[in-house]
Amino acid sequence: MSHGKEVITVLLFATAFLFLLYNPISLSFEISTLIGLALLLVFGALVSVGGLLRIPLYYVLPIAVLAVIDYRMIGVFLFALLGMGAASEREKNLVKPNMKMITKAAFAGFTIFLIVSVIPIYKSVEFGIPPVIMDFVTARITPLIFGCEAGYTGQECIDIHVNEIIDNQCEGDSECITMLNDQRAAMERLEEEQLLEFMPAFSRNETIGGAIGDAVNQQIRNFLGPYENLFKIVVAAAVFSVFHVLAGPFVVGSTVIAAALLKLMILLRVVEKKTVKVDKTIFSI
Repeated sequence: MSHGKEVITVLLFATAFLFLLYNPISLSFEISTLIGLALLLVFGALVSVGGLLRIPLYYVLPIAVLAVIDYRMIGVFLFALLGMGAASEREKNLVKPNMKMITKAAFAGFTIFLIVSVIPIYKSVEFGIPPVIMDFVTARITPLIFGCEAGYTGQECIDIHVNEIIDNQCEGDSECITMLNDQRAAMERLEEEQLLEFMPAFSRNETIGGAIGDAVNQQIRNFLGPYENLFKIVVAAAVFSVFHVLAGPFVVGSTVIAAALLKLMILLRVVEKKTVKVDKTIFSI
């Protein structure tokens, strides 16, 4: 007796659970996002194979339980439910199974999945320069403007400035150095005030690069604040559009995975392959 239904159900639930850890629909370009995209291809393949095997739709109900943890799982559940139903219907109308057509049908719920997935993006979008770009820029301009590296803390940068002042004024004179060191606290406060003029978010414990980034992003938010909701809608719509266009390549990738998975399940005798004769009515004159 084969256990194809149980195997597909377990794999679907496991893949859906991993979406909690690796979100494929995100603005970040991290390893976790790439893993999420790979899981999305696998999930599409599992939905396709589930439809091909005509697994009853109630087998995907356990995925809905995950919505208690994260409401995004509603989209994943509907992807599986609608996709498996559409794939099953497509398989019924084919004389010979066509994995590409079945997988394309399996993505019937992909649009709803995207809509649910972009909701957190709309909520989380903020005005500002991406950290990668900001780090690149601050690493180059901070030494030129402030005389210390972007990774230095505010206190380290102040120490460098005060030490330079003492060295330049005293030129090795021990009495001068001692006298200015007695005034070091006042000199540090003066340096801090000067840095605060350029960076209102300056802190002695924060890095200079971080303070610059916070100051620039705050200026951007202040200027574009009235258009915040419109900006969020545009970003969310752009993400939706990009991934909707990528549905085609996703179908191709999931088709390859589905075909390989089906062959593996046949090899392991989890699924039985049978060839049956089909009655066909034709008309002639």
